[in-house]
Amino acid sequence: MTSERPRISCSTASFYQLPLATAVGMIRDAGFDGVELVASPESLVRGLAATQRVLQRAGLAALSFHPPLYPLPGWPRSQMGRGLAAAHSARELGCEVTVIHAPKSRSLETPRARQYVAAVQAARDLGAAHGFVVGLETTQRPAAGNPPLLFDDLSYFMGFVETHDLSVTLDTCHAAANGDDLSTVLAQIGPRLRNIHFSDCRRVPGKRKPKTHVRPGRGNTVDLAAFVRELAARTYTGLITCEISPLELFALSRGEMVRRLAEVHDFIVDALAASSPNPLPSTARGG
Repeated sequence: MTSERPRISCSTASFYQLPLATAVGMIRDAGFDGVELVASPESLVRGLAATQRVLQRAGLAALSFHPPLYPLPGWPRSQMGRGLAAAHSARELGCEVTVIHAPKSRSLETPRARQYVAAVQAARDLGAAHGFVVGLETTQRPAAGNPPLLFDDLSYFMGFVETHDLSVTLDTCHAAANGDDLSTVLAQIGPRLRNIHFSDCRRVPGKRKPKTHVRPGRGNTVDLAAFVRELAARTYTGLITCEISPLELFALSRGEMVRRLAEVHDFIVDALAASSPNPLPSTARGG
């Protein structure tokens, strides 16, 4: 952790349906410090060098890297291939964190699980050599009635993280959907935290599954402003990465999409400022 305050980033998945140049331009104009680049059909076709040029033209850095949201042609299918692809992408883009998901396993003794462990170790070693970390992402437990997976137990999750010397990407809406207390989760993760997927969660009467990746302040499960204030009190200086559903930001005009995203950015800035004797400087925005 190298800065005096968290960097406020935005996932390109929030505009996954739009051209990358359009997405990063709106993220820039909403005042963000950088992006979490999520591999997409466009970025896989362009390649990393061309994708980097798109970011450079927008004046934003890729602070973290995330694998594609869906299986895509051009992204490896094997466990080792996926782990190394995520790590090499982070290295080429100059990221601080590469996000890797926990396996959907009930045992680490299967051949596929052993391949996963080897892939995580290879990604971690590449990160140690090139200045980035593997941020294992916290999980959302299955809906009631379905058995939990191995990594849904945060104690087990953190044991794996410690054993393999990884960092953590904490997803706030996953924790909220689980019914977890964010302050307790923060204490359990401790100094391993390097990236936060930041969004809200809303429970809807009559629905089994909560609505996730909601804009901050529009949920009904956790107090995200209090969570950010606690981050400031703990002197967290990693990444806060807004990971908002495209449906939350979709609008007929570009200006309205930027305005909605800027509200998300300002929600974090205001909460950080409430705990800081040195308020964050305002960011000039384009239109």
